[in-house]
Amino acid sequence: MIKNQRLTELRKIENKYLQYFAVVEEHKHFIRFTDNKLPSMYSHNCVLLKETLDGEEIHQQIKVLFTEAQEHNARHLYIVLHPNHAFAMNEWEADLFDLSSLLYMTVSLDQYRGIKPNTDCTVYEATTPSLHKDAEWCDIVASLLEGEEYVNYEFAHQRASRKRPVFEHQTPVLSQYVAYLNKLPVGKCEVSFHHDILRPESFSVVDGFQRKGIGTAILNKIVVDGKRRGCQELFIIADSNDTAKEMYKKMGFQVIGVEYHLLWMKCK
Repeated sequence: MIKNQRLTELRKIENKYLQYFAVVEEHKHFIRFTDNKLPSMYSHNCVLLKETLDGEEIHQQIKVLFTEAQEHNARHLYIVLHPNHAFAMNEWEADLFDLSSLLYMTVSLDQYRGIKPNTDCTVYEATTPSLHKDAEWCDIVASLLEGEEYVNYEFAHQRASRKRPVFEHQTPVLSQYVAYLNKLPVGKCEVSFHHDILRPESFSVVDGFQRKGIGTAILNKIVVDGKRRGCQELFIIADSNDTAKEMYKKMGFQVIGVEYHLLWMKCK
């Protein structure tokens, strides 16, 4: 398999971000991430198959990890395939796992086309306790009202509370942005900085304010600040089934790779 070095570097950015929340265990064929403070958050408690695996080795390793999860009475198993992996589920895997695919999308800041934002929206980088608190509130409220079946208040609160101190203490490597409309916090986004690459993620817009230019206003502000920091590129990961990917394409983002995720839950 010919590996795309660009995808290799971008996946390293994801690994580095996870290390702020999870304990990392390096194994021969995979990397395990474990967030002991929030064990029910799949993206913080996952197994990344290394890009050195190829063809049938990938399926063999999935079977090994599933057997291990059964032996340890695990409640879930979340496997991330490296974006350099081409993948098609076999019949055994299809019976056990839910498969999702995420798109790696990038655009240079010079080619970024900012769609017109909500001009009544004001966006701030979170640099004070009150701004971080408002970002946490947006995270909780947006999660509860987005229709995610697995998100209840307890989990939404735990997830937001878990993230807040990390972002408060890791600036300027990590940051949050909060959007306000009529002084009401209505959206937030997390950002990590990797040399000349900006990585926005975890957009949260409060229900009732979606599709009103809030997310665009946040992203435009991130780009302006990124240029001032000397950044040259934006890197995002979008759900292949999410309509947001079409908006990103209009902004100039291009898809450069696909990453597959497999989720097994004990009480499926």
